[in-house]
Amino acid sequence: MKPAQNESSVYVRLLYEYWSIIPQHTAKESMHLFSIASSRYATLFYLYMHKETAMQPITIYTTGVCPYCQMAKTLLKQKGVTDTDINEIRIDTDPQTREQMMQRTGRRTVPQIYIGEVHVGGFDDLNALNQAGKLDALLAG
Repeated sequence: MKPAQNESSVYVRLLYEYWSIIPQHTAKESMHLFSIASSRYATLFYLYMHKETAMQPITIYTTGVCPYCQMAKTLLKQKGVTDTDINEIRIDTDPQTREQMMQRTGRRTVPQIYIGEVHVGGFDDLNALNQAGKLDALLAG
């Protein structure tokens, strides 16, 4: 049974409260303590706790009507990324940004996603990283 989106938020907040009560635990110890939790929740907690220092900057070139752009943002949100963590560049509102995207990526389609300085590619590439279990590490730096 897939948990509701709100359930993951509540779970992360509970983990945060635990972290606040027992601050002497290192991140590694806390991850071990919550090993019975799904890796998804443990990753959300780790990213939540280390957001300011560990989260890589995320840039997504998008358009307003692109379903793959929305799917990419949804996947990133499931990984604990918030809207404020994403530098979304709309290429449909400024022709100059489309040119910049094409020069930077060598591609014409959206979304084009960067995590840190790594060009991930489009949604299919992002999803493939997630399926291979490599997205969490890339997000964490």
